[in-house]
Amino acid sequence: MRNSILWADVAHPIFIGLHGNSQQPDSCVRLTYQNIDILGQQEPRMDYQGCLSINAGDNNLVSHVLFDNIRVESIGRGHCCSSGSSTTVSTAPPQGEASTTSPSDT
Repeated sequence: MRNSILWADVAHPIFIGLHGNSQQPDSCVRLTYQNIDILGQQEPRMDYQGCLSINAGDNNLVSHVLFDNIRVESIGRGHCCSSGSSTTVSTAPPQGEASTTSPSDT
């Protein structure tokens, strides 16, 4: 995704990897998010916070994700980033998560 404006309001404007078919696992690999503005995060529920969220589940694999030039206007409630795995809404644990970077990491 490039050159986009996302309105967060509640939940995650960018949410990678959670839902899939655990019987036929999928991979989210080599994803790039560049030059994105995120407007207003107001999420009161802890499990749904994170403007940039990688939360693998359903036997999915998330790997090599690049966030570059991401701007968050304001966060009234919530936080900028979240990652992990979910067993409450997934039918299986993830295959894994790896290699998430931003240009400041290089």
